[in-house]
Order: sequence, then structure tokens, then C-alpha cells
Amino acid sequence: GWLVPLLGLLVITDQTGFWLTAYAFREAIPLTFLSLLAVLVLIGGYYLLATFVFPDEPEAWPDFDDYYLRVNRIVIGGMLAINFAMIGYALALEAAGGPIAEAETRGPVADLALLLALPSLVALFFVKSKRANLALLLLLNALVWVEAIAAVL
Repeated sequence: GWLVPLLGLLVITDQTGFWLTAYAFREAIPLTFLSLLAVLVLIGGYYLLATFVFPDEPEAWPDFDDYYLRVNRIVIGGMLAINFAMIGYALALEAAGGPIAEAETRGPVADLALLLALPSLVALFFVKSKRANLALLLLLNALVWVEAIAAVL
């Protein structure tokens, strides 16, 4: 029964990373109706994904791991879509010479954790066994915490 809560933790920490990235883009995003709608779509995406993490009727799922295996690709696929949208926007801003706020020097450990996270999330989308899902969820959650802690040390 650890898959569902680990997925919930991953979704909320990924959303926290989204907010940090959005803050770095604050000067590059024009305050227009279209830009606010785009941000609303991404935030709404996270909200929608969060509604899938835990079952609406827990008593209908005696084994939450079975529930996880039914909905994990929806949640993880949505997280990948949001992350790739943010990466695409960052690349477009950089290509256009847009003003992206300078991030503080994070250090090699934080950078390595960030670099390992996206391929791990992609792998999580494709694995099917409970053991592999558990291992990747533990890894991804650990990478998030390593990145967060290493960035401030």
C-alpha cells in the first residue's frame, strides 16, 4: 500500500518545483489574458492529476496498489506533459533571448538530482511491476529531497 502515498508525495513536490520554475520565469511571462490562461491550464492540470492519486471510494479498493496500477499512467503522463511544457517554454525563452531570472548556484549534487529525475519519471510511466514502481517512486521522491536540500547547502 505504499505506491499511492508515494505518488501523492511526488505530485505535490513536482508541483512545488513548478512554482519555483514559474517564479524564475516571472519577468519573461507577459501579463496577458493568454498567459494567465496558459498558467491556469498547467495549475488546473496539477489539480486534476491530484484528484486521481487517491481513490474516491477507498473501501472499494482493499489493495491500494491495485488502484495505483490502474491510475498511475494518467497521473505520471500528466506530470510528464506539464514538465515537458515547462521545458519547452524555457527553451523557447532562451532561444528568443528572453529574460529568465538567474537561479542561484545550486551545486553539482542538486543539478545531478534534477538531471536524473526526468528520465526516472519517464521510466516510471512505462514500468508495470509493483516492485519497479515502488523502486522508482522511492528514487524520485529521494531525488526531489536531495535536490531541495543540496540546493541550499
